[in-house]
Amino acid sequence: MEYSGYGLYVGEKSADRVLSDSLSVYDYLVHELGVAQQDIVLFGRSIGSSPSCFIAKERPEVGAMILLSPFKSLREVAKDHVGKILSYILAERYRNIVLIEYSKCPVIIIHGMNDSLIDVSHSYALKSHCGSEICKLITPDHMDHNQFKLQEDIILPIKSFLKESGVRLHKIEELTKEFALQKELYLVPKVIYEYDNRLLQQRMKQFQLQYQTASEKVEREMKKNKEKQLQVQLTSDLQNTKHTVITKNSAQKDKMATAASARTR
Repeated sequence: MEYSGYGLYVGEKSADRVLSDSLSVYDYLVHELGVAQQDIVLFGRSIGSSPSCFIAKERPEVGAMILLSPFKSLREVAKDHVGKILSYILAERYRNIVLIEYSKCPVIIIHGMNDSLIDVSHSYALKSHCGSEICKLITPDHMDHNQFKLQEDIILPIKSFLKESGVRLHKIEELTKEFALQKELYLVPKVIYEYDNRLLQQRMKQFQLQYQTASEKVEREMKKNKEKQLQVQLTSDLQNTKHTVITKNSAQKDKMATAASARTR
């Protein structure tokens, strides 16, 4: 899901808009495409954990929720890095610590012990505040916020948790069996074509500007080199002329001296 104000999604950057959009996407899957809520598993990583927690609060019938490296709130993350006083400069947004209290579906939280961006203590707090009867926390020792082993740290623990929690894999509700994406959803949206064309035009303009700048630079260098060569040639010619004049003067003096010597004799 695109966030408002990012990527192709034109609009203001708004935390409330992100949350409402996430709920709209969920409702579209359920009411328009016919996906059963029990067959939907929410997955949120880092800042994406907030839309997941929000949906779990507003739509408690969802099948399950997976949180990867989540946080209590953005202000709490800031507090870890800049201190309590400076953290209040940041508006309180994405309060997962409150949202997760309303979750009823099975929840698994995975958070690396070596996470230097969002401390693992956030996940311990979220687990203690989780409203679900089933909430499991896994903390791989070597895992960082962006460095982890996909199979070992993520996929296998999730598969094991879903099985333990009774969340069915590859067994869907009758309602979901009728699910089929509309053909137009397979087509590339017009906005992407327009975006690509604008991007192409911008790059062409940049290329033309760079080419023009490079050409002008080459012309300046050629002119500069030509002027330098001309100056060297003029200097050389001047030196040669000066040498010729000196030689002639010297020969004339020698001739005059010889003539004077002859007259004296």
